[in-house]
Amino acid sequence: MAKIDPIITHSKIGDLARELWEKAGKPAGRDQDFWYDAERRLKAAAVKESKEPLAKKVKEVLPKPKARGAAHPLKGPSWT
Repeated sequence: MAKIDPIITHSKIGDLARELWEKAGKPAGRDQDFWYDAERRLKAAAVKESKEPLAKKVKEVLPKPKARGAAHPLKGPSWT
């Protein structure tokens, strides 16, 4: 299986949407259906291919408390 690029671009969504549309017989008036389906499939593939657990990624994004007793943005003050 090919490695999925985690960056989902407008172009990649469009390419996959067109491929899905063509395979479905090129039905008229369903462009948004194919667009959203392509976007969903690419996001699901990127998540599946991700090697790091989501919790680790979230911890890397959140700011770390500066000092003991400082408030954490999601937990509030740590008084213990």
